[in-house]
Amino acid sequence: RGGFVAEYVGELIDDKTATKRGEVYDKEGCSYLYNMDGHVSGNADTQDTQETEDTQEAEDTQNTQDADDETHEYHKMYVMDGAKQGNISRFINHSCNPNLAVYNLLYDMIDHNLPHIGMYAIRDIKRGEELAYDYKYELLKGQKGMECQCGAKNCRKRLY
Repeated sequence: RGGFVAEYVGELIDDKTATKRGEVYDKEGCSYLYNMDGHVSGNADTQDTQETEDTQEAEDTQNTQDADDETHEYHKMYVMDGAKQGNISRFINHSCNPNLAVYNLLYDMIDHNLPHIGMYAIRDIKRGEELAYDYKYELLKGQKGMECQCGAKNCRKRLY
């Protein structure tokens, strides 16, 4: 309990690139995208990789305005793509009853836009037990959603 298990690693890409890759990955039925904006939303382990075009355009406009205005801090959204440059952590699945928690970590730089993604045990894990964390996906406008198949007694029945 409380021990470090893994760091989610991969290629660091911007939100626009992630949206394009996400569309391809959705068709293939497999995605390793991890949204790194948990520090902005206030939830350290929020994971979500798709946005509507209206939301993306609004963010792009806001990011440009913030970058030009020295009184505002600039926040660029990044996504970690573990598909080609990831490690074993990309294979850790979702569960509504997880044994891992995910935290944004800042240890070699202070840029809140570029945290390391640490996975820690939230309870004792038995030998051979599958590792899992709660993806905490949010259903965005226009999405169909996806059925959860984790099999936990407290399953929410929807991944998003």
